[in-house]
Amino acid sequence: MKSNEIESDIPKKCPKCGSELKERTGKYGKFIGCTKFPECRYTYDLGKQIKVLCPKCGKKLKIRKGRYGSFISCSGYPECKFTFNPEFGEQEQIFCPECGKLLIINTGKDGKFVGCTGFPDCKFTFDLRD
Repeated sequence: MKSNEIESDIPKKCPKCGSELKERTGKYGKFIGCTKFPECRYTYDLGKQIKVLCPKCGKKLKIRKGRYGSFISCSGYPECKFTFNPEFGEQEQIFCPECGKLLIINTGKDGKFVGCTGFPDCKFTFDLRD
């Protein structure tokens, strides 16, 4: 399966207090947290960023882990609260950055992935597995 993950803009210093940041692991995956915790509660989620842009604000979307499994949300959280997981009722749709057609969640032999409805002409996909 072709992967379309891209590098993220991970901060080097805490934007709130200027302290060092340290990689940590929580119950929902890896994140970067301020070394001045609990005085400073800044965190940055290390979820995989993908090429797809948020339909509400235009920032990159990220794959995140939650209590009900993987889902897609805006990297601009908490300002933008866009999420995408059509398994939980009606959702706003996201579109392929390569051809503009609808993206849907599919299940293959290796697990869940998001693919373009323009397949086989468009082969854009990204993995939802951890």
